Amino acid sequence: MGVDYLFFSLIDKFIDQYFNSLEFVDYRFAEIETNLIEQKNVKLDDLYQLRKDLHYLKKGAEPIKDILSSLIKTKNSFITDTVNKYFIDAQDDASHIFDSITSYREMMNSLYEANVAYRNDEINKKIMTLTIISVIFIPLSFLAGVFGMNFLHMPLLTYKFSFIIFMAFCVSIVIIMLLLFKRKKWF
Repeated sequence: MGVDYLFFSLIDKFIDQYFNSLEFVDYRFAEIETNLIEQKNVKLDDLYQLRKDLHYLKKGAEPIKDILSSLIKTKNSFITDTVNKYFIDAQDDASHIFDSITSYREMMNSLYEANVAYRNDEINKKIMTLTIISVIFIPLSFLAGVFGMNFLHMPLLTYKFSFIIFMAFCVSIVIIMLLLFKRKKWF
């Protein structure tokens, strides 16, 4: 084979390395996706690093695809018809790599959005829990404030079981609120 086949061999090795890189990206993508689905903590650094790697792969794959396209379109004496068939095959592989990188980037954006949605859901659950606790303790704080004032003529202050009645009333408020929240399926 001539120099044209040597040139094809070099380009083919580049393309093969891109396939190896895509396998590694596929492995990392599947790992991050699995962690997200299993609701484990996904580090944003991992997502950004994968996005950056895909960007570099795309920047490198696009010129190879364009070079192969222009070599095939322009007939020259440097490339024989026999080797031109190999270049057509290499162009198909380069197009496949470029399309794969593009689809990985789109899937990466979806994965990023899913991660943001998961984190927002976690924050919403925490805020809801804190809100429920606040809603329960606000009436209790109000009652404790009212009955904690130093008035001389306040009903039930001199009664022997007033503290027990007050505590039973507060506990019943908590129970009623919890049952109401449970019925509305707020937790």
